[in-house]
Amino acid sequence: MACLVYCRRLLPLLLCLLTLLPGAMDARAGTPAGILRIGLEALPETADPHRFFVLTSRTLSTHIFDGLTVLDPEDRPQPALATGWEKLSDTLWRFHLRHDVTFHRGGRFDAWDVAYSFCRLTTIGTARVPLVGRVREVEVEAADSLLLHLSLPDPALAENLSTIFILDAPPGWAGHYRDGGCDQPVTDKADMVDDLSIANGTGPYILTAFSPGARASLRRFDGYWGRKPDWPLVELLRMDDPTDRNRALLSGEVDLVNAVMPQSLAHFADRPDIKLVYGPLQRSWLLLLNQRPGALPDAKANPLADARVRRAIMLAIDRPMLAERLMMPGAEPGWQLIPSGHSGFQPDLPRLDIDLPAAQTLMRQAGLQAGLSLTLDVPEMAEKLGQVLARSLSQLAIRTDIRVNNLTANHDRARSGAFQLLLVSVNMLSTDYTGLMRSLLGSARLGAGYAMLNYGGYDSPVMDRLVTDAMTLADDAPALAEIYHQVAMLEQTDVPLIPLVHSGRVWAMRASLDFPHRRDGLTLAMDVRPTGH
Repeated sequence: MACLVYCRRLLPLLLCLLTLLPGAMDARAGTPAGILRIGLEALPETADPHRFFVLTSRTLSTHIFDGLTVLDPEDRPQPALATGWEKLSDTLWRFHLRHDVTFHRGGRFDAWDVAYSFCRLTTIGTARVPLVGRVREVEVEAADSLLLHLSLPDPALAENLSTIFILDAPPGWAGHYRDGGCDQPVTDKADMVDDLSIANGTGPYILTAFSPGARASLRRFDGYWGRKPDWPLVELLRMDDPTDRNRALLSGEVDLVNAVMPQSLAHFADRPDIKLVYGPLQRSWLLLLNQRPGALPDAKANPLADARVRRAIMLAIDRPMLAERLMMPGAEPGWQLIPSGHSGFQPDLPRLDIDLPAAQTLMRQAGLQAGLSLTLDVPEMAEKLGQVLARSLSQLAIRTDIRVNNLTANHDRARSGAFQLLLVSVNMLSTDYTGLMRSLLGSARLGAGYAMLNYGGYDSPVMDRLVTDAMTLADDAPALAEIYHQVAMLEQTDVPLIPLVHSGRVWAMRASLDFPHRRDGLTLAMDVRPTGH
């Protein structure tokens, strides 16, 4: 009897210790059969695919909805709701649509759903999605054919269409999208997709439960037109604490996590029951500076509108140190807007490293030798990066009040201009550097299709001329390369925004799973397969 009692007391301790041993997770039951559970660093506050143009929103939306195209793990456009497309001119494309697609709640997909989705994007105030402003008209030729008229040439149109998710039009709706407006009303309200009785896509999974910013439950759609995913049920769980993500993976609570912290890499690499997948450099952390009048209400003039101040801030930041602090494999300092290896990167430009004497001289020239006080908005996942950044700015007597936001609030502040300094990450969706220039560097004065992500209000006639010239030279590679070089030089002198660091993503998962690294950083259950399949 004594032995029995002793063993009963010892058993829980032994089980706890076993979970810490290599190979222990394979011996545990783990997640139930047929369910894939993924731990994510963030989940969106809404399941509406048209509300936000950020990685977390697109991760959830891609499970439930389809675009006309889809990007494969290497960022190459593949047919989705469109079976094919053809470029008729620089500003006119024809898309051929599938006949065999049904929505989760019934109803056939056709060209009117595409027109309706463009109308809805504009109606709910999401014209900031870069592509929407470049499509001047959606012309329905037939149920399975449509023409896209562009206001500007877009060589990467097929890639960019992967970010426009298609919702079902109401019965009988037959409107046209033209010049940012519609000739029939759109009744869908923002975030109505969160109502599970209304949510309706054509994607591989149906949304069955949703807790904003916390959890999403998905069930495989048996009527899906494409390859059937391996997992009948999927749970997406927000785990913003990296320690919690690690613990959940090791205990078998989740099967895969999408963001491994640098400190965990060596430990995971030594475990035979854990597999690591390294992605390329695709996340670029940028510091946005609000240059609009009134951004600093207590100042007579906005000091951030002075290029000398912006350049001083840039020269005060030790970007190699930021990359070292991240300690992600291959992380590199943000010498330019985009990382090395991407189209538009200029390897011959000088690297403007930290130079405090030069930065202090610029501040004196701007009359700010006593410094100034600024608010720095940062997303939760980058709080530590924000703290290091604030210490760098203190060397210029710039006092920063760090305001930590969830991803939705941070994005709302960027979009509304309710910030002074703001830390954001941009995921490189394609090699279309011209589109990045148009969205981030072109001014609002250029009209529709420009300045969609120029949240700081940067406005330079010289940059605008370079951006518009690039739009007319899409097929002239040598001339375009020269414009890219001039843009990169102007970024260093005029400092429209400050690139800080470029990093990749590392996924960790059970060793029995295969997952391809994705250049766009998305974590999709459809890509997760049992090893050997």
